Amino acid sequence: LCDELAIIDHGRIIAWGSVEELLKRHQDGAIEVRMEQPMLPELQEHIRSLTHIHAVHLDGKSLFLKSTQPEHTLRAIMAALQQRHIGITSVSMGAMHLEQVFLVLTGTRLRD
Repeated sequence: LCDELAIIDHGRIIAWGSVEELLKRHQDGAIEVRMEQPMLPELQEHIRSLTHIHAVHLDGKSLFLKSTQPEHTLRAIMAALQQRHIGITSVSMGAMHLEQVFLVLTGTRLRD
């Protein structure tokens, strides 16, 4: 479709490059967890307070974040969910798509 694209936030270009470059640049430390039920505010605060996290987005039953120590962070998240008896439907690490890159860079989904 295109050779390069720009991600724009509030009228400002915040990222530029090919799709492959943008995905590669932002895939390190990415974690996505989908749950059977939405998280309560207490759990959301707990996850936001974990160390090594530098981007968090919660959307209903989905949690997306980036961590400088993703294995450690994922273990902490899994333990918190298990302790609260929240079922997990899927977990992914590393692989991202363009909407997730946009989310990390802007803090909002394309529909927000």
